[in-house]
Amino acid sequence: MKKYLINLNGANNITKKTIGNKAYYVNLLEKIKVKTPHSYAISSEFLMDLIGSDFFDVNSDSTNLGNLLQKKLIDSKYNPLWNDLFNEIEDAYGVNKRIAIRSTSLNEDNTDTASAGNYTTVLNVKMNHFDIVSGVMRVFESYIKYKYTWKEKHVIFPVLIQEYIDLKYNGVAFSRNPLTMENEFILEIGKSNKSVVNGEINYVSIYSIDNEQVEETQEEKQFKEDNEYKDKIQELIYEVEELAGFSKTGVDLEWGLSQDGQLFVFQIRAITTKPLFFERAQKEKCFFIDLDSDEVHKMGFPKFQKGLISKQWKKRHWMKQILRNAGINRDYRLGFLVFDKVRASEVTIQSEIDRIFSSQELLLIFETQDGKKQNKIINRSEFSTSIDSIAMLGGISIVWVTEFHKPILSGYSKILNQNIIIEYIVGDLIGLKNEVINYMSEVILSVNGIKIHECISEQKIQYSFDQTNNSVRVDYYEPVPKISNEHLNQIRDITTTLDIEYRGVVVEWVLTDRGVLVYDMSDDKSVINDNYQTIEGYRVISTGSLSGNIIELDEILFSKLAMQNKTLVSVVPSVNEMENVENNSILKELEMKISTVSNPILLAPYPDISLFPLLNKVSGFIFKSGSVLGHLSIHLRERKVPAIILDERKIAKDTIDLII
Repeated sequence: MKKYLINLNGANNITKKTIGNKAYYVNLLEKIKVKTPHSYAISSEFLMDLIGSDFFDVNSDSTNLGNLLQKKLIDSKYNPLWNDLFNEIEDAYGVNKRIAIRSTSLNEDNTDTASAGNYTTVLNVKMNHFDIVSGVMRVFESYIKYKYTWKEKHVIFPVLIQEYIDLKYNGVAFSRNPLTMENEFILEIGKSNKSVVNGEINYVSIYSIDNEQVEETQEEKQFKEDNEYKDKIQELIYEVEELAGFSKTGVDLEWGLSQDGQLFVFQIRAITTKPLFFERAQKEKCFFIDLDSDEVHKMGFPKFQKGLISKQWKKRHWMKQILRNAGINRDYRLGFLVFDKVRASEVTIQSEIDRIFSSQELLLIFETQDGKKQNKIINRSEFSTSIDSIAMLGGISIVWVTEFHKPILSGYSKILNQNIIIEYIVGDLIGLKNEVINYMSEVILSVNGIKIHECISEQKIQYSFDQTNNSVRVDYYEPVPKISNEHLNQIRDITTTLDIEYRGVVVEWVLTDRGVLVYDMSDDKSVINDNYQTIEGYRVISTGSLSGNIIELDEILFSKLAMQNKTLVSVVPSVNEMENVENNSILKELEMKISTVSNPILLAPYPDISLFPLLNKVSGFIFKSGSVLGHLSIHLRERKVPAIILDERKIAKDTIDLII
């Protein structure tokens, strides 16, 4: 009977406090009949026997407990207990096997924080005394160096041992999109034992929940042709999500395909990164965010809402800024109401709407539970009773809400040959956009507001709204009203102010009971220059505003910095805790360079975990290639640091201003 090794392939009645989170989930995988490498946990009892069971009691008042513990470990190198442990491991695996020695702490693989790569993993360890003792010691030391809360949890120092599998392919799979919480199967594939978690991997494929393919690479195609394992991994991950208790968070699964075609799962954890809209809704139950707020880009909204933002924000944001800077308040409020549909009461939701909006009617745009887009005009007082059909993500619903004022007149205006051309109709111009309009009334003003020309048409039809606020086409028999001088001056002020910034802009406006309001403007790219760069085809690691000055990390320096991870997969040291003087000097050199520019954006070859100490030093990251599911990528999302992967595309400028 083994004293220190706990066999995870069939062990019962063990808890996270006994073997740590990672080993606990390996044991859980075995219980639900998922194939894992032959795995054991070194119990915390080994460390306590090694250093003495009274160590923590004797030193409980020390302010330097970590250093004392590390010294005690070094002094224990020749303790005969190491022979006992080695003999147990050799007996468990055999003399010719190689193993992986991994951390399994209570501080990693939690539902809120993954701490991915914070502790040491040593791969391909030979079955000899020196290598095994060195590997276990490295894991112990990483617990101490990364400020593991050993003072409170000193009995929880287990280590995970797994049979080392020589892999043909390996990778990471997510059951959900970590940026939006949407149900998507995301698969990354590599051809080495550590390229995925290291961040190097370039082979990525993304599938939606209904198996509709979003992206596929040539390498992924070859993987399917050679092995046809993609469907098995997808089926497996959703089975694990359900049976292992990850239905609320989704599951992050590390897998490998052996040379003889066996599919192994090495570990699972919750997808810890939740988009900001989700976190805020869970905390506040209900909140509203303006479309023209910069914060709207940090919310991590799903595709449906992102589509609305990308279509409207660039135009409306700068338009409102220009008009308000000129003292013109001729716009209307719009944005997203986000609420926890289970925990927020109707009273809470209605109160938030009444606090934000004063108009009697609102226009809602949302995705329904069956995935369809719906537009709806409602009375403001009926909002909380009008949202039953809105889709939910993890219990959270999002709806686009806009002030709605029924248009009396609506039209266009622009400056042409130093005159202001105004064309308009009675009713709602939006309803007529798909029709040929040959009956618009026209007014021409000088830039000083003098009326030069006026032609009132004989309009025969209009689009209006019925009693249930549906847009309807009706006959029109009344004379078309003239625009008052007051309203003409409002249109003139809006048009001339916007034209100063963007020559030739076409303004779409409506005349309501509030006066003239700006509705939209030309999206002609020759007229409106985007304030934000677009880089087609990049992959997103973490959303936000990627804005600042680009600093490129020298390839040689990066290689030196990343070298430790080629030997030890995923050690995350802080700057002060790095033992290697050369690596420390590289980080210091980088920090000095970063400190010389404002809003630094670091451009690096790929998201290697060795860049972790720089996360709070820069405004964002750009990577030339790499993994969106690797260890550093998880940290970037958890810390809300914006980052993209170019996939070998080029950045032409030394600065970037990109909404992702």
